This record gives sequence, C-alpha cells and structure tokens, in this order.
Amino acid sequence: MSLNPGDLLRERYRIIGIIGKGGMGAVYRGEDTVLQTTVAIKENLNPLPQAVKQFKREAVLLASLRHPNLPRVTDHFIEGDLQYLIMDYIPGDDLKTILERQGALPESQVIGWCREICDALIYLHTQHPPVTHRDIKPANIKITPDGKPVLVDFGIAKASEVGSVTTTGARSLTPGFAPPEQYGSSPTDSRSDQYSLAATLYNLLTGQIPPDSLERALEQVALKPIRDWNPKISPAVDASIWKAMSLSPSERFLSVKDFFEGISGDIELSKLAPQPTQPAGREPLTVIRRTPEKTTKEKEHPEAPGREEGPSAGRKLPVPILAAAGAFLCLAATGLAVGGYALSGGWPLASKTSPTPTIRETPALLASATGTVPGSGITEVTPTKTTIPSPTVTLSPTVRPTPAGGSNLLAFVSNREGNKYQIFTYNLGSGEIVQLTKDPADKGRLAWSPDGKKIYYEARMSDAKKDIFVMDADGSNPVNLTNIAGYDDLYPAPAPAGDRVAFVSFRNTWQQIYWMSDAGKGVINVSAYHSGENFNRPQEWDPAWAPDGFTMYLVLGVTGKVRVYRWDSRNPAADPYLVTMHDGDYWEGEPAVSPNGEYVAYTHFFSGGNKICIAFTDTTKRKPCTDALTDSVYNSDPDWSPDGQWIAYTSRRGGNAEVHLVMISGAGDINLTDNPAHDLYPAWQPAAVTP
Repeated sequence: MSLNPGDLLRERYRIIGIIGKGGMGAVYRGEDTVLQTTVAIKENLNPLPQAVKQFKREAVLLASLRHPNLPRVTDHFIEGDLQYLIMDYIPGDDLKTILERQGALPESQVIGWCREICDALIYLHTQHPPVTHRDIKPANIKITPDGKPVLVDFGIAKASEVGSVTTTGARSLTPGFAPPEQYGSSPTDSRSDQYSLAATLYNLLTGQIPPDSLERALEQVALKPIRDWNPKISPAVDASIWKAMSLSPSERFLSVKDFFEGISGDIELSKLAPQPTQPAGREPLTVIRRTPEKTTKEKEHPEAPGREEGPSAGRKLPVPILAAAGAFLCLAATGLAVGGYALSGGWPLASKTSPTPTIRETPALLASATGTVPGSGITEVTPTKTTIPSPTVTLSPTVRPTPAGGSNLLAFVSNREGNKYQIFTYNLGSGEIVQLTKDPADKGRLAWSPDGKKIYYEARMSDAKKDIFVMDADGSNPVNLTNIAGYDDLYPAPAPAGDRVAFVSFRNTWQQIYWMSDAGKGVINVSAYHSGENFNRPQEWDPAWAPDGFTMYLVLGVTGKVRVYRWDSRNPAADPYLVTMHDGDYWEGEPAVSPNGEYVAYTHFFSGGNKICIAFTDTTKRKPCTDALTDSVYNSDPDWSPDGQWIAYTSRRGGNAEVHLVMISGAGDINLTDNPAHDLYPAWQPAAVTP
C-alpha cells in the first residue's frame, strides 16, 4: 500500500514523507511518537508464505546489531503482505547525490570512507550466522553532517547459512553494482558484498557506473580498468578493485578485510588468492597483475566466437546463475541445425548426413538455382532436405519466396560508420544500405510498427540508461517515449493493432514487462497481473505479440529454469503457459511469432553456445528442440519475414556479428551484411506498407 504523510502505523510510527521507492516497497521518513525521535521506516512487499518466517528471523538478528557505521533496527512487524523495519534515520546526503554534484571524488577521501564501511562489513560478516547486505551502492551509503559514512537500507540484508538461497521477494539488485550470482538462484555471501563495494568505489573514483556483471559474464561488454579512466589512481587500488570485481566469487579476495588490505597497499597482492580445496586457506596467485578484460570479439577463439561488445549491453537476462556460468558465457546464439527435429514441435527433416552440398555463404554453389535468395541477386540450389514431410505437420515453405521475403526493407543495427551503433536499412531488392540515425546514442533492439511506417528502438542515453524511441521509417522525427530518470527501458514490441507497445523496464527494480500507448502514454505493469504463486515473480522479459493481438509470448524463470511462456492479455490474472519443452541447465529467450501464428522461433542458450529453435504454438505438439536451424553455433535474435518463409538472425560464427537469412527449413543460409563491422538485431519491415 502507499503511505501518506500523517498515516500512523501500529499506533506509534507517524509518516512524515517518502525517502525512496522501489518495485517491492519504499522507505519513509517517520516519527516514533513514543520516543519522539525521527526514524526510517522500510516497507517491503513479499506475499510468499515462506517469506514471513525468514523476515522475522532476520529482523531479530538485524535488531541485535550495533556498529557506529550501521543504523540500528529498533522494531519490526508485518501488516498483511507488507513487512516493516523501523531503523535509525540517518541525516546527510548519500554518495550518489554527492557524486552527481561533485563528479569523481578524490582517492584519499573515498578510501577514508571505505575504511569505515569495510569495518562495518567485517562486523556483519563475522556474525553468527554471517549477515550479508546485498545492496551496497553509492545511494545506500550516507555521509552524516560530521563526515561519517553509514551503510543504510537493510531491507534485503540476509542472514547467511551454508548453501542458503534467498527467497525471491527478498532479492534486489542494482545493475552495475550487483555481482552475477545475485541475478539467479545461486547463494550469496560476503564475497557478494565485496563485489558491490568494489563497484561502488569504481563509481566514486571514476564517475562511471561499472558495466553490469551479467553483461560482462555474457561477454557483451568488458570492464575498463580504473586507471584507464583516471591515471592518478594508485596501482594498489586499481588492482584490488579489479580483483574484487571478478565474475567468479572464488577469484575475489577471501574477505573484505583482505580487500581493504589490498587497497591500502599493506600486503602484497600476489600473496592473496582463494584456496579451492581449503576454503579457509590461501595460495599465492601465479599472476595477480590486472589483465584487461576482453569481449568475445577480441578473443582468439575462431571455433567458438561469442557475443561481443555492443549496444545490447543494456539487455539483462536473469539466469539461474553462475554455478553454471561456464555454460552461459557464450550467449551469442545458434541456429537449428538441419536434421532430426528442427522444431521443438518436432517435424522430421532430412539427415545431416545427406549428400546435398553445403550451400551456406558459397555463391558458387548458389548459382544453379531454382529459387531466389532475398536481396542477394543470386538464386538458390533446391536441396532435398527442404521437402521432407512431418507426420503431424508439413514443413513446406516454398523454395521460391518473393524476392524480399514479403517486404523490401530489413532494418538492423551496426557500428560500420564509427564507434557508435546506429540503425540502417537494407533494401533486399536493390542491395542498397541506408543509415537512418546519426546521433551519438548507441542503438539497440528495434521493431517496426505494424504498418511499417515507424521504427521503435532502444537508445543508450548520456547517463548510461536506456530509453525507447520511435521515429519515422526514414529516420526522421525521433521521439523519446520512456524518458524516466534512472531506469532502463528496452526491448520494444508493438502490438499488431498498433495501439500499444510492450517493453521491458527496470523501473520497479527488477526487469518486468509493461505496455504503453503508441505515443508513450498510459504505462501499465503487465507482469504485476499474474496471480498464481508460481508466476508471481518479479522478473519477466522479451515480450513478443502473436498476430491475434492479445496473446503475448514472454520469458520468465520458474524454479530456476528460464523458458518461453505465453500469456492471454484478455485474462490478466491468468498464469503464463509453458510453450517449450526442455530439461537441463540452459535457458531460452528472444521469442518471435510467425506471421500465421503457428510457430514461435526463439533462442536456446546452452553450454556450447546458442541456437535458434522453432516450436509449435499449439502446445499439444510440444517437443524438445533437438537440432538447429543452421549448421553453426552462436546465432540469435530471430525475426520472421512477412511471408513466414525466411528467418533473419544475428550470427557470430565468424567472430563478429553479421545479419544472416535462412529459410525455415534450414536451407539457403546466407550472410546478408558480410561487413568487418558488427551488424545485428535484424527487423523485417511488415508487408502491409502503404505510401
């Protein structure tokens, strides 16, 4: 519920005003009318039954803590689904406010504050059981009028037990400051706080928010060393922060105490390292010097290219994380190799052992064709594997599609004209490429309006957050639709009727699905509608509309598995329904529904890379995806042609991203853009375009 000034809780705590608000609660300034003192009132929503017992247990523990750099928790209670902590009110500005006002701060001042915060964390981590804060960031460190730093906001602090996993309602994270293990169901511990503290120091010393840890894990973006931003920073501070921000907890310092000793230069960094076989011990690091992180495009793995640095850095995929991190670092995306079952729904195609010659990316082999590859000017061999029927459904895309798959234009994002990612169109009839945007913002995922006259797209703003824009098809008249300070809005998905646009936002702390009018008005949180306990989860993403205009396909994680679901927007309280059928430690994303509504293409992420699968939307035909649409790995971002016979997608099989086209049978795969730059996020213009 929303509390207003003057409201009284427990006949004791009067609300004065709001301090801050998030997706699952708020913090209010209040008055303890009994003691006549000012207090902070932390309100948290967690309706799960198992959360009540945990809240009571952890609130009692927090109330027992006493440290000069921590606020006291003086009371706790539950009213309905809302949990309340009463804490000391700490006057002063938080470090986020100070940083915004002053810019990057002096090292000596930051390390002085860090010393006291480290002391508070050591105190927390040595409790029985240990307490982890799990939301350390500049906004949660206040500097009192006398200059003392205080670590505030204990609404999600957790009493840690060996192997314990936080309940969903208790989870919170701030991109850039949260470690990767905090995104999924993996346990958090003191090393998670160490990462967040190091990220906070990084921000304070450089004025830059560190790249999101999950994006680093997915090799979308690399962490830039602090001394690259500010050469005046001491090597000990630079190297210590680098180590503490390691993606794997085992590669960080053993404790916050060791971390601060490294920052202070009091010990040799080369003597600090985790001991995997003896958790309490140490072994010397063979190499502790900072090694620059690389995105996948910079790594020399020609047989296993991954996702490189690019505008998709704003896209955050929650995963059941890094115990299986190695399985997910290659989030580049694959295609469904032809043979066996090409679809999750399972229609048999010809075996990969077919003597049909490989036709991918080989113009000489495409020359004696009977069908035309869109926009290539080349005709295509008709391989035998495209005409094999299925006992349940016939996969029979014509091998002679219209010259452009039903439409002439394919939009995509590229950095071919400089360092910034801009939007281009490829004319599939003439081969002409036109640059539509030239402003300094990096562009991300894009989608056409149903009438083909406008393009919706992501743009990374100067403050590093992402907003959703719309512009005319020629690149003119760009308008920011979601200019909400401090929150990422991404992944636009216009509805078939053209009256609303679904998108993903972090404005409620977690990424959830919203929709708005085509003009950016009337924003509604769609994810908040689900009523079933198994689906009343904070994180959903990747919305995609079916042609009927009311069925939405989306991605969410239930019991640690991230899968594609569908949801009927006519019945908002209904639970999403599982579309795909897989078991194992991998996840799915990026659904795209065929124009006839019969199939959904999606990206299947697994330990060796990614592949594009196609499933029936009729879930009675649901079967595992056992093969890929193409014979390569690292393919993603599928989008259907308007005639439903081709799929455009991003491929990183050669190291850099290229836009490819392939028939839904797996035949005729070509590299459309074939440029040394990175070309990605293809979006096919709808066929129904009128002048």
